[in-house]
Amino acid sequence: MDLMLNCDTAREREVGRVVTCASRTPRNGEQHGVDYYFITQDELFALHEQGELVEEPVATGSSFKGTTKSELSRVLEGYNLVWRIDLSRAADVAGGDFFDRLFDKETAVVMRLSTVVILVDVDQETLIRRRQSRDGDLYDEKEYEERDRQELQILAEFGDKFNHTIENRDDETEQTKKMLEELLCSFLD
Repeated sequence: MDLMLNCDTAREREVGRVVTCASRTPRNGEQHGVDYYFITQDELFALHEQGELVEEPVATGSSFKGTTKSELSRVLEGYNLVWRIDLSRAADVAGGDFFDRLFDKETAVVMRLSTVVILVDVDQETLIRRRQSRDGDLYDEKEYEERDRQELQILAEFGDKFNHTIENRDDETEQTKKMLEELLCSFLD
């Protein structure tokens, strides 16, 4: 997502990100309300119980994450937004009725105009290195093995429903950025 948001087109067209909630403390350089809304796990699950989240909190790495309905509703205020979500949620969105289940009819119509773009890490060693760097001492290989197994199953079952799938290779960052920028231009034109 950072590649997409850091391109010239995103800056020129004022494309923003959907800021999700994370039940962890900020990592070095992260800011509350910019990278995530950093809240406790209890607060996150309370938002879910109150019907304020678009999904049940999802375990990702060493924390739980979730997205508020109000954050996605910024689209109705005219914002162009990029929402970074896990593969299972992307499959749910691409399935077609995700927004209908959560929003009133008029809002759901606007939300369904979204396009699902998947960045797929094709090099397992690079993916493991990224995760270890990000999670530090909290890195849990077993947790990720199960998650990877589930994601491969999702790709096999729902891969044809995604609008765009792009390989995310470390050695081809500029090419990936260019492809994301071209997609962004096509969405905004």
